[in-house]
Amino acid sequence: KIVISRYSNLKIINKRFIETFPNVKSSELKSSDDYIIRLASGQRIDQLAAQYFGAGDLWWVICIVNGFNSPFDNKIQPGILIRIPKSINNILNKIIS
Repeated sequence: KIVISRYSNLKIINKRFIETFPNVKSSELKSSDDYIIRLASGQRIDQLAAQYFGAGDLWWVICIVNGFNSPFDNKIQPGILIRIPKSINNILNKIIS
């Protein structure tokens, strides 16, 4: 059985994911109306993206807002607080501007 990773389209392999957006600082993407959740055991970043944005492939937005290097970052552990933006459009506008 062949299994394809949900992160197979991640082009950066031996590089920090956050380097994809070198001019974007996670602190600049935070908003006072963001959701703050405590990561439960077994929860994944793509699951949170699907729940809050309606699309699991927007996992990278949660990574960049939280300053994670990748969806495999060692900082992503059960019990940590995760910031999830209420408005993904605001984040996208800041990233591409």
